[in-house]
Amino acid sequence: MTRPAIELSPVVRAKAQRLGRRGQEWLTGLPGLVAELEQRWSVTAGEPLDRATSAYVLRARTRDGRPAVLKLAVPDPGFPSALRTLRLADGQGYVRPLAHDAERHAVLLESLGAPLDESGLPVPRQLDILCA
Repeated sequence: MTRPAIELSPVVRAKAQRLGRRGQEWLTGLPGLVAELEQRWSVTAGEPLDRATSAYVLRARTRDGRPAVLKLAVPDPGFPSALRTLRLADGQGYVRPLAHDAERHAVLLESLGAPLDESGLPVPRQLDILCA
């Protein structure tokens, strides 16, 4: 099956392009990286999520059918630190990482479902949920 061309938000593309050669290599390497991580992490990548501002983010499914999110961050020196925070939190107050590759700026995350701001809940209720 042929994967559709990768379409990035203008914000993500601009961030990558500001990195010069490193950003261009990241952009060029995205299709291969997605394919590699699908194999290594036994996932199937799906459609991209359109709210990303610093990464190529796709819906994914694990081998056992669970929904997940594949995040391929624009190369950033802060990524390993952010990843470390997620790993240490282990789902407490943050999304839980299921697999990661700090060197490739890639992480497979649990899926949290639809964005809370699309839930139709009143803002005070959304805040209660976030605080809990």
